[in-house]
Amino acid sequence: MKVVVITGPTACGKSDIGIRLAQKFNGEIISADSRQVYKKMDIGTGKVLGSTDFSNYIDIPPKLYPFISEGIKHWLIDILNPAEQFSVADFQKYAEKIEIDIDRRNKIPFIVGGTGFFIRSLTEGLMFPNVKVSEETINNVESLPYEEALKQLLTLQNNADEFIDIKNPRRVQRALSLMMSGMKNLSEMRMHKKTIAQYLVIGITYDRETINKRILKRLDDRLNHGMVEEIDSLLKNGDVTTERLDDFGLEYRWIGRFVTGQMTYDEMHEKLYTEICRFAKRQMTWFKKYCNVTWINNEKQITEMIDKFLKEI
Repeated sequence: MKVVVITGPTACGKSDIGIRLAQKFNGEIISADSRQVYKKMDIGTGKVLGSTDFSNYIDIPPKLYPFISEGIKHWLIDILNPAEQFSVADFQKYAEKIEIDIDRRNKIPFIVGGTGFFIRSLTEGLMFPNVKVSEETINNVESLPYEEALKQLLTLQNNADEFIDIKNPRRVQRALSLMMSGMKNLSEMRMHKKTIAQYLVIGITYDRETINKRILKRLDDRLNHGMVEEIDSLLKNGDVTTERLDDFGLEYRWIGRFVTGQMTYDEMHEKLYTEICRFAKRQMTWFKKYCNVTWINNEKQITEMIDKFLKEI
């Protein structure tokens, strides 16, 4: 089975190119975006326009319904409520089964998105520790301030930064919960299995100045089209807590702080732009280190590379 991955830093146009390629190669898209799995989080996550098709599904279980945009099925979009958790292990389990189903129907699976750890879990066949974590442990860890959770994690394993993103509070909590539940070393989170597919990983990017300009334009467009109202509504309707918005990061963290009166609009805008630019830089570092990406900006060349990859025996 052959699978095409389209990735790259935020604001590089992955979603649009992914749709065009899926249309050309009779494909379906599996979203590799850690936030697009959530309902009601549309503008802030940059979801493509479309709607869920409840007339057909893949029974993993649970039943997963496709999100249709421009005639292309997208999987793993709008499948959970914002309060629910979705781990990289969940993504890997679902994505592998969806890949098989797409291939069985003689279509090409396209993985499209910028969550590098999701992509790596597939392309490298990462295995995840079989450690049972009690509800009590989860609650105790989640009650800790981020700084205290990180301190405890580093006490248990001082090189934790080699295995997880220690700037991500949710991943720090997850790692600490596992360590407190019997996992001996975070290296257990990096074991490998044989992958079920052959992957072609194509990255799209621009020079730093161009990326930053694209980030600013996209940010202003989203703000002008209701991103603040969307996030305010999530809070007012009880879909998320302020802590959960912080977990989601970037738009949700800083706009959440604006709508709760912790900063002015201008402060929010400046901080958010700066943080998205930094995030794009971290994404590039990750992709170059882990994901074996072939970087191409020319769509004609991308098409030719995919065509050659799919025809190879």
